[in-house]
Amino acid sequence: MYFSKIIIKFLIILLRVSAFYVLLWIRIPLVLICEGVTSLSAGAFLVMLIVRGWSNAIEVFWPLLAFSFGAFVLRWIYDGILMLLSPEEIALDF
Repeated sequence: MYFSKIIIKFLIILLRVSAFYVLLWIRIPLVLICEGVTSLSAGAFLVMLIVRGWSNAIEVFWPLLAFSFGAFVLRWIYDGILMLLSPEEIALDF
């Protein structure tokens, strides 16, 4: 009984660490894409705000702000998942 608990605990730790390293490997392209989307969407909104004025920019280009915020939230949640799965304390920075 005790031996099976040790094996199960070892398999859970092995799965957790494996998932962490796979997700950490995927993080770099995801961060680059999310930062690009966030920057370009926010920049396009600001340009349209200057060119078209407040009322037209809000009516037509509010999805750019929503898309930008969505990319930010996706990156934030992804980093949170990585921190939960991490085998030791880490500070994620890019």
